[in-house]
Amino acid sequence: MNLKRAIIKFLLYFVVFTGSNLVLKAIFIPDDLNFHDIVSTILTTSSISIGIVLVEYAMKKKS
Repeated sequence: MNLKRAIIKFLLYFVVFTGSNLVLKAIFIPDDLNFHDIVSTILTTSSISIGIVLVEYAMKKKS
């Protein structure tokens, strides 16, 4: 896996995780969705996405 493909995977994971998280929060906890929650969700999903992509990149590069 090259770096370009890793960046594309990160963006894909980030969009899917962030979108699904925000939709679920809007459905199940609509009163509690404010700016702080949105920023927190974006930071959490971006760190998870980076972690997944780094592990995949390291595993593919090793083999």
